[in-house]
Amino acid sequence: MTTNKFGTDQQEIHPPKHTAAEVISRSRDVIINRWTARVTRELKEAREAARPILINTLPPFLINLAQALSPENPRTLATEGSSIAQEHGGERARLTNFKPEDILREYQILRDVVFDVVRAEVEITEEERNTILSSFDQAISEAMCSYFLILTNLRERYTVFVSHEVRKPLASINGKALVLNKYPEDSENVKRISSEILAESRKINQIKSDHRAEGPIAESESVTHFFPGHPISNKMGNWGSKTYVSAVHC
Repeated sequence: MTTNKFGTDQQEIHPPKHTAAEVISRSRDVIINRWTARVTRELKEAREAARPILINTLPPFLINLAQALSPENPRTLATEGSSIAQEHGGERARLTNFKPEDILREYQILRDVVFDVVRAEVEITEEERNTILSSFDQAISEAMCSYFLILTNLRERYTVFVSHEVRKPLASINGKALVLNKYPEDSENVKRISSEILAESRKINQIKSDHRAEGPIAESESVTHFFPGHPISNKMGNWGSKTYVSAVHC
């Protein structure tokens, strides 16, 4: 049996009819369409994402979930032996404006839709209910860990970038100040160099303003250029990345 990069079996399972596994396996498109309708209604960030990016890893996650519910499959949770939830959190950090609470909510919506679709056709056993709930709990934990690890990396890169950007105007100001100190009586040069120093100072102030306004991962023209293709924004909010990563042992 082969697996893809997510650790999802490529071969479709054929669980017994009238079971939760069979309903999920057969109704993936229905589940995804209902989830898409709800998540785009509730979350602004979901409405902004292109459909392929929004759906992302959900189809293989549902395959994994059906396998975890199938008696003949050794998988016990949808995340077992798979990096699918980690990939999901990482891609939410890299490709969307999703915040941590958005990832939590989108998984909660998917869980509710799964229960609604399955219960409409079959009765869910206690064991199946526990498997579904545990699969979603673990997926949320792994997705959030990956999300924060990616953003922590971006934070560190941004700090290096800001330090580099500030260093250049500071060096320029220092050099011009030395010239002024050496030729204080040259009024023409004093006026010109003073204007240049003011311009360099404004650059520093602008960098500081961007940093304060947008947080450690700023949305400015220069930073967007530094991270090409990335919709950079202050996603962490009140969530402390290192605190979360430590708390859940990422």
